[in-house]
Amino acid sequence: MRLGEVVISETLTRVLEQAADTVLVAGRDGTIEYVNPAYVATTGYSRDEAVGRTPRIVRSGIQTPGFYETMWNTLASGRTFHATLTNRARDGRIFEHEQTISPVVDHNGVITHFAAIGRDVTQRQRGEAARVHYQLEQEAVRIAGLLHDEAGQFLALAHITLADMTRGLPPAEANRVLEVRRYLDYVEERLREISRGIQPRVVSDLGLMEAIRFLADGCERRNSITVTVESTLDILCPASIESLLYTFVRDGLTNVAMHAQATRASVVLAREVNGRRVQDNTISCLIRDNGMGFDTETLRVRDGGSLRALESRLAALGGTLDIRSTPGAGTSVQASIPVQI
Repeated sequence: MRLGEVVISETLTRVLEQAADTVLVAGRDGTIEYVNPAYVATTGYSRDEAVGRTPRIVRSGIQTPGFYETMWNTLASGRTFHATLTNRARDGRIFEHEQTISPVVDHNGVITHFAAIGRDVTQRQRGEAARVHYQLEQEAVRIAGLLHDEAGQFLALAHITLADMTRGLPPAEANRVLEVRRYLDYVEERLREISRGIQPRVVSDLGLMEAIRFLADGCERRNSITVTVESTLDILCPASIESLLYTFVRDGLTNVAMHAQATRASVVLAREVNGRRVQDNTISCLIRDNGMGFDTETLRVRDGGSLRALESRLAALGGTLDIRSTPGAGTSVQASIPVQI
């Protein structure tokens, strides 16, 4: 193999060609002179497509110009640069590429090439992100329990105090106090619902489908919306995915009740085989309503923060969010998450 004027030995060529990590060698001007099969498999660019171009072919636009300026300044000074880059494969897939880029010098100490060795760490980073989300959810469970327990004690004391106050009051004033106690009952009920609703323990105690039916029943009772739940799931999902699906349904039904002006809604969970291997699966959860519909950009402006948070959590598991709505024709929101079995 030849790189510029340098002939690489047959043994070293075999090492590069059979390496599990990606290898890219570029000239001093950044033009790619060599990529190994692992690079081709990771990026989707064939050797003929990559050689003669620059590493910009896999740029995703995530890194800032300042990032690349720092990288090239580091390399130009003769030092090694190590970072995880968010790159884009030929088919548009985003992947996390952990790379070590080193300058290659000749016998005079002049930089002639740059060599980049890397690996796709997308799944590892998603797993780490999923663990962080799980820890945050566990903390939310703890806080919700404390909120419900502490507030419940004060509400009970308020009830006792108000009951004492009603003794000897004229009927009109006693009815006013009774009305306040009804408001306190409502507050206590809402706290109980919130506490139950955000706890992943509901999923672990009842199972995912029963927990979702619990949400649907609650939505029907509170909002007079008919909610149906269907499922063709025939596998057990990882706990992180079950928790995310439960949260997705909970928030989705809340949005239907608050904004859609719907009379019917449905929740459909399904498993689909996407790839050529039976292990390649996607779990999808679709929430559809017959409400007034809206412009999707309006939704993103109104609920942008919560949507970005949901999309971030889905992305951490490799998932996607699809929102479709037509004014007057209802809305459908679908979360899709890849899972291997």
